[in-house]
Amino acid sequence: MKRIAQTIRLRPDRRKDYFALHAAVWPAVEAALHRAHVRSYSIFRHHDVPPVLAFSALTLTPACDETADPVVHAF
Repeated sequence: MKRIAQTIRLRPDRRKDYFALHAAVWPAVEAALHRAHVRSYSIFRHHDVPPVLAFSALTLTPACDETADPVVHAF
């Protein structure tokens, strides 16, 4: 298994949109991530005051190709 993590800085005026969008992931995106062999994906809020940071971590199986499905990129 491969683990990937990233930290991103969110624009303060977009943080509510970001977390709302990720709280209600499209079923098509979940299906696409599963087809791409992503088995775990978590997003954590690091700060609620600027700079707002989001930390995400995902687990990939050896067969993973996270770039293969256009639905994931549309999300």
